[in-house]
Amino acid sequence: MRVVICERPGPPGVLRIAERPVPKPGPREVLIEVAYAAIAFVETQVRAGVVPARGSSEAARTSKVAQAAFPLVLGNAVAGTVVKVGPEVDPRWTGERVVASTGGSGGYAEYALAPEKLLHLIPAELDAPKAVALLADGRTALALARAARLKQGDRVLITAAAGGVGSLLVQLARAAGAAIVVGLAGGEKKLELARSLGAHAVIDYRRPGWERAVWDATRELGVDVAFDGVGGATGQAIVNLVAKGGRYLPHGMASGEFYDVPPEKARDLEIIPLRSVFTGPDQTRALVEEALRLAASGRIRPVIGQVFPLERAAEAHAAIEARRTLGKTLLAVRTGVPPGNSPLHPAQTVRDTLHSATRFAIRANREPTSSVTASSRLIAHLFPRLFAQLPQGSASPLRGAGAGGRIRQSCPDAAST
Repeated sequence: MRVVICERPGPPGVLRIAERPVPKPGPREVLIEVAYAAIAFVETQVRAGVVPARGSSEAARTSKVAQAAFPLVLGNAVAGTVVKVGPEVDPRWTGERVVASTGGSGGYAEYALAPEKLLHLIPAELDAPKAVALLADGRTALALARAARLKQGDRVLITAAAGGVGSLLVQLARAAGAAIVVGLAGGEKKLELARSLGAHAVIDYRRPGWERAVWDATRELGVDVAFDGVGGATGQAIVNLVAKGGRYLPHGMASGEFYDVPPEKARDLEIIPLRSVFTGPDQTRALVEEALRLAASGRIRPVIGQVFPLERAAEAHAAIEARRTLGKTLLAVRTGVPPGNSPLHPAQTVRDTLHSATRFAIRANREPTSSVTASSRLIAHLFPRLFAQLPQGSASPLRGAGAGGRIRQSCPDAAST
């Protein structure tokens, strides 16, 4: 089978196509014929061999990925069809269309192994690209929205509002009745996308004076809720824009580090770190199921900005690192994408999203639900792995067998993750 292998840490060019044997599923594992694999930002960092860490010093900001971890096949999220099951796995999974976490790696391949406990049936109303785009980003956005306790009348600030998580947060904030949704993004195309998804104000935070523009958009009241997926100096500026008693949710570090809120400022805020959002695997599973249901019913819509064929994974990584992407970036593995062509209809994919975004933004009174995937948690998953056929079209006995689980509200914490 074809895989994208990363022989050593380095720039995107270290990713190359290779041939590897098709793996055999072990106990409680299944083999998936992969149609699409999602690319996570943290995977570009692991490929580079440097993973951001919490802290303000240069030494604390990065940690080297162990050389022993290479060579590796990246990819934690796949969508496709179960073609084989291992021992102790319900044989009825065979032939099912699923989206799954691989447990950390192995997804950039024509076939991938996944634990049975991490499988999710794709609803009939949802296609595979949307399902895999939602696996991590959907649960992340839902978790953040629930943890933030979004409510009618809130003034909400969202970073990377044209990204995979940010674009969903814009939709959820509007659905919750936010009075003002401010979307931060870089570049006109991203600003246009955030606006089409329902943001009342869109601001390019690459331009000097963007903080003043946020104050103006909120009538100098500041924001009640700030979702910060950037951190660093941008995170510092965002904290200063949160009104007294507001909620600050640091959930990413695209800048390379989280922002550590000073104690004197933290006293005026409710800081909701990632570690307080997760309650365990049952919750995470329930959140994925909820994201898939909401998308199947049209209540949320993932933005898939670009799809690259598997052999162009290096180009996909380069585009993400250069901040040239909109929404989620996918690899098409077994879907007939012509090699050497441009990414598969990115404009049409985004255009489809824009078409329905306005209708979604003015509808829905459903309470957002929750879940988050932090870079550090994905990395924690990466290293352990690194260091009876159903008739076509038949009703599946597995349909509707989702996991439940109560969603715990996050607790205030004066330290960011």
